[in-house]
Amino acid sequence: MSFRNKPTRETYGDGVQELTRMIAIDPGDVHVGVAFFETWGHPDSDDGWECVDTQEITPEELEDALLETFLDGDVDILVYEKFFLYEDKAMAQVGSEFRTSQLIGVIRYLWRQQEIHASAHDQAREKGKILTCELEGFTCADPKRMSGKHVTLVSQPASIQDPTAGILRARKIKSTAKRNKDTAGHQVSAELHGWYYLLQGRHHPPQSKKRGRR
Repeated sequence: MSFRNKPTRETYGDGVQELTRMIAIDPGDVHVGVAFFETWGHPDSDDGWECVDTQEITPEELEDALLETFLDGDVDILVYEKFFLYEDKAMAQVGSEFRTSQLIGVIRYLWRQQEIHASAHDQAREKGKILTCELEGFTCADPKRMSGKHVTLVSQPASIQDPTAGILRARKIKSTAKRNKDTAGHQVSAELHGWYYLLQGRHHPPQSKKRGRR
């Protein structure tokens, strides 16, 4: 699980624009859809964002890859679909280990560890100090430590998918997942969650976490 390219910075004249990255996840017990978004523009703008890739992986692959992503500092916003046990599907879940909800627990745990470490960096800077793991740019020298930046975490219901598909049609935004020939629909679902957050969701507070400004 990774972005296709890993550019560092682009410069425009005398200014520098930072790359902002978002990962959207459709968690599942067997198949997990993942969509990757990025922008060189202002991260709070609706314009400039692009879904650069989508993938389908297993829950175990996501857990390992997400840890590496946090360690490398390659995500600024993390969006995932909520898990609900609906009454009409409850009997079908008898005997289930609820792998989807377990996966969401791992996502939230890794994010929480990221925020604890990022907050430690914040406290050190406020006191005019640095952590022993800190290098220039607020990254960490210890490869086993999370990066020192905050990540926005957002959960969304599955019900946002149909209206979001309508928004994309109206704006003539082509689906990257469909271009990747996603037949199972997991990648499409992840991409829809990403677009919903960017175009609608973040305009309707509250959000789970405000991303620290860089």
